[in-house]
Amino acid sequence: MKNVNFLILLFIILLSYSMQAQSWQTEGNNVFLSDSAVMVGIGTDSPDNALDVCGVVRAEEVIVESDWADFVFEDDYLLPQLKDVEQFIDDNGHLPDIPSAKDVKANGVSVGEMNAKLLQKVEELTLYVIEQQKEIDELKRQISELE
Repeated sequence: MKNVNFLILLFIILLSYSMQAQSWQTEGNNVFLSDSAVMVGIGTDSPDNALDVCGVVRAEEVIVESDWADFVFEDDYLLPQLKDVEQFIDDNGHLPDIPSAKDVKANGVSVGEMNAKLLQKVEELTLYVIEQQKEIDELKRQISELE
C-alpha cells in the first residue's frame, strides 16, 4: 500500500510539473527534480519551501542532519546554576534556550534543532544529577562518621 501511495503522489507531482518536464530526471529507480527553485506543495497551493505539506506526514524514519549537543560535556562548558534556571522559568514560563509555546505556534520549530536543544537539556540534567549524587554521597559519609 505504501508503494501505491508513493506512486500516486509521484504521479500527481509529475503531472503538476509536466510543463517543466525537462527538470525531472531519473537515475535507476530514482526520480528527482533538479531545479532547486521549484517548490512542491501538498495540501497547499502556495509552498514556501522545497516541500510544504499541509497535513500529517507519516514515515517509518526521518533522518535530520543537525549539530549535536555534546558540547555540554566539554571542560569549558558553563553549566547554568539551578537557581538561575529557576529564575528564568519564573520570568519567562519556559526553559532557557527553548522557544515558548507561543513562539512555536507562531513560527514552528526545526525538528533537528529542537532535538539538539532537548538533548542539551537531558545532558544538563544528567550533570545536575551527578552533582547531586556526589553531594548525597558526601552527606552520607558525614552522617556515618557522626554515628
